[in-house]
Amino acid sequence: MSSSLPSDENEPVRDWSFPEFGLPTHANHTITKRLKVKNNVDEKQLQRQNELAYQEAVRKGFEAGMQQATQEMNKKMQTVSVALTELVEYKRRFLEQIKRDCLMFVPMICEKILLEQIALKPDIMLNIVSKAIDLIDNNVSQLKISGAKNIAPFFDQIDLKAKAKQIIIEIDESKENFCFAVESDKQILEFNLWDALNKLISESVSPLIGTQAE
Repeated sequence: MSSSLPSDENEPVRDWSFPEFGLPTHANHTITKRLKVKNNVDEKQLQRQNELAYQEAVRKGFEAGMQQATQEMNKKMQTVSVALTELVEYKRRFLEQIKRDCLMFVPMICEKILLEQIALKPDIMLNIVSKAIDLIDNNVSQLKISGAKNIAPFFDQIDLKAKAKQIIIEIDESKENFCFAVESDKQILEFNLWDALNKLISESVSPLIGTQAE
């Protein structure tokens, strides 16, 4: 025969089927479990923060590297640009020097040819002087022909008696090469064969040299 404990009708009913609940062991178990969960959350947050920090560091490092590479490339491009400019300038000066050399060399050749032709064919100078005399009023008793020292000696080889009754030929040290003058008592005409020669040279040198490259 079972006996029952007396109870107060007004006392609330308690569930004793799981007496461990509410005991200190249950409280410790619950606290430990919650602490472990919190630690796991902190670790995940820390790992995520580390990943974000790493990605940010990589991004900044990449940007800094690209900026440095761009600066170095710009410096190299400036160096190349300066080198190209200097090369173009050197080419221009080189072509100008060639042109100056040709302009100096061609007249020397022309002068040599001219002197040789005058020496071999005095009639060339005769024709030139005769044309000059035709331009002056030669209805006079006397004409004077003065020339530079490089051509005056050739005048002696020219027969100018038909041009005037008296012809005076003299060397004028003050005249430049290939210059001469025909003078009467009324007027004087001066001629510069060298200027005429240079004009012909300048007109013929350009096709020989060609157009300067840009």
